[in-house]
Amino acid sequence: MSIKQYLLLFALSNIAFTISTKVIEVDSKNFDTVVLQSKIPVILDVYATWCGPCRNMAPIFERVSNDFEGKLLFAKMDYDKSEKLAQKLGVTMLPTFVIYNKGSKTDFIPGSLQEAKLRDLAQSQIK
Repeated sequence: MSIKQYLLLFALSNIAFTISTKVIEVDSKNFDTVVLQSKIPVILDVYATWCGPCRNMAPIFERVSNDFEGKLLFAKMDYDKSEKLAQKLGVTMLPTFVIYNKGSKTDFIPGSLQEAKLRDLAQSQIK
């Protein structure tokens, strides 16, 4: 396998790894509709593709989203694609988790979380 083929395979595997049917990708165009108008609480993961800790969090975020399907909305926003919105939200560290309930920001957690902490956070949002 050539280095070009390897790099292409690596890039494709990372793309496939970050796309999920349970986790919704949001950006500045659909943020209001998906996050602020959600009928259920939202856990938003602000990440970047180049961020190592963000990539480490991706499978954890995915696993937890599977366990709370229908009870919470799990969404991801790429910082680089929505930088102005991320800055407006106060994001200065990646990853950052922002919790919304009924259109209002209720919690803001900068930095990576262990899976148990993310599960506890998700559970605390269910009324």
